[in-house]
Amino acid sequence: MSSNTGTNEYFIGLEKLEEGKYLTYYSSGASERASYLAEMAEKGYSFLQEFFQTDFEMPLMVLNKEDWEKRSEFPYGAIFSGNNCVHFPANTNNPFLDTVQPIYESSPKHLQQKLIQIVGEKHPSKNGFNIFFDCKIVHELTHVFLKNQNILFGLHWFTEFFCDYANYAFLKRYEADYRDLLDLHEFMPSIMYTGGLSHAKYTRSEDFDRLYTGVGWLNLLWFYGRNMLGVLELYKVHGEGFIADVVNAYIPSNEVLVERLRSVNNTLGPWFKDWLTKNP
Repeated sequence: MSSNTGTNEYFIGLEKLEEGKYLTYYSSGASERASYLAEMAEKGYSFLQEFFQTDFEMPLMVLNKEDWEKRSEFPYGAIFSGNNCVHFPANTNNPFLDTVQPIYESSPKHLQQKLIQIVGEKHPSKNGFNIFFDCKIVHELTHVFLKNQNILFGLHWFTEFFCDYANYAFLKRYEADYRDLLDLHEFMPSIMYTGGLSHAKYTRSEDFDRLYTGVGWLNLLWFYGRNMLGVLELYKVHGEGFIADVVNAYIPSNEVLVERLRSVNNTLGPWFKDWLTKNP
C-alpha cells in the first residue's frame, strides 16, 4: 500500500542503524528486527535500481505501535510506504494479524493443512501472514520508486499488481537466499483468494480503483491474492523483462507523450513530434 504523509521531523525520537547498513530508523528495542529487514531492503533497493536508475534515499522504518500511530492512520502492522519511506512493524505479534484470521478459516481444509506443514501447528494463520508480509519490502520500495520517477498508472489495481510483480521477481532472483520465503510467497495467494472470496463484497477491478483500502481489509487481501495469482502466471512467460517493459512504457518523456497521443489520434502524435523538433 502507499500513502503520502510525514514532515521534515519524521525521524525524531527514533534510533538509526549504524553506518554501512541500509538507511533504517527504528523504535527503541527493535534493533535486531531492523537489522534483519534492512538486509532484504538493501538487496531489494539494488535490484530495483537496475530498472529505475535512481539513487533517491528510501529509508526503512521499523516501528512500535506508539511510533507507528504518530505517523500513520493504517492499523498497526499493515505495512505501507509514505514520506518516501517504507514502514514495517517492530512487533511481529501485532493486532492486524488477528484481523486476517477469517481468511484462513474460510480457506479450503487442504490449504489450511498445507500451511500448517509449512509454518507449524501453532498459530498458522498469524505466522503465515507475518512471514508473507515481511517478504513485501520490495513491494513497498517499488511504490516509492514509482512516485519518485513520476510514473503514474492511474489504476490502483495495476499499481499493486506491478509492485507485487517486482517483489516476486526479486525473490526469484535471490531464490538461493530466500527459498523458504519464496515457497510461502507462492502459496499464500491461494489462501488469500479462496479464503477471502466469501468476505469480498467488491470483486471488480473498478471497485478497487474507486475505493482502494475502503473495500475493507479482508476484501483487500482477496484482491491481493487475486493479483498475486496473476503475477505467478505472468512471470512464467515474461520474467524480469516485464518490469523493464512497464517502466519504459510509462516513464515520462517526450517520446512517450507523442506515442500515447498518436495511439488515440493519428494527427496529434505527428504534430507534437514536429513541434518538439522545432522547439526542443
